[in-house]
Amino acid sequence: MNKKAIWFFLLLLLLFSQGCVTYPVVGSFDAYNETFKGTVTANLFTGTSEINIAGVDGKIRGKGSSWMTYMSPSLNCEGTKGNVLLTFDDGRIVNAEFSCLSCASGWGSGKDQGGNPFTFTFGMTNEEAEQFIEKTKKAIANHPSLPAAGWEPPKASEPPVEFEYNPETKTGYISVKGKGPEVRSWMLKQIEEICASKNIVIEEGTTSEPAHFRVLNETFLDGKFTIKFELVR
Repeated sequence: MNKKAIWFFLLLLLLFSQGCVTYPVVGSFDAYNETFKGTVTANLFTGTSEINIAGVDGKIRGKGSSWMTYMSPSLNCEGTKGNVLLTFDDGRIVNAEFSCLSCASGWGSGKDQGGNPFTFTFGMTNEEAEQFIEKTKKAIANHPSLPAAGWEPPKASEPPVEFEYNPETKTGYISVKGKGPEVRSWMLKQIEEICASKNIVIEEGTTSEPAHFRVLNETFLDGKFTIKFELVR
């Protein structure tokens, strides 16, 4: 057995001997006075994890998951990398990347949909995590409060919305910059108005007869949320 195979075999033994493990995780938005604390439960069989965090002083909670994109050949997992997706109950969504310092610790950073940087670290002992939180809180004490993450729908005078409807196939699509449940709800309302009126016009305050449609596809690419739909009647 060559050296590379031996390292891989030892890594497998390590993974299967530990299964699921839970570590403390702490983080903060760099420019705002808000610190988060919680846990990350890693499934070492699949290379994924579940994350749950909450504001130390505020009421904002977040949850999400992570998954590996690169497994380091190092026996202690140093250099292993992956992606993180966190969704907060105020509508904020953070896309981030992480890098392991060991099989049980690491750090990461990313941004929410407003471009606000978020950094975090995981794998500390509870005592280390508390010390880290206190140190972070002092560093950001003079920062402003975290702004609302609510999505503002485009105004009638602005043209950021793309849409198209084919009356022959009774299909169409609508695209807008942004993502999240508020954005999706607003888009579905516009689709209903399009289908009901049969006039390809999006205008605030428009009232029309109820219509039935079904969503064919939803995609998010380069910051643009697109929903394709079909008119049922």
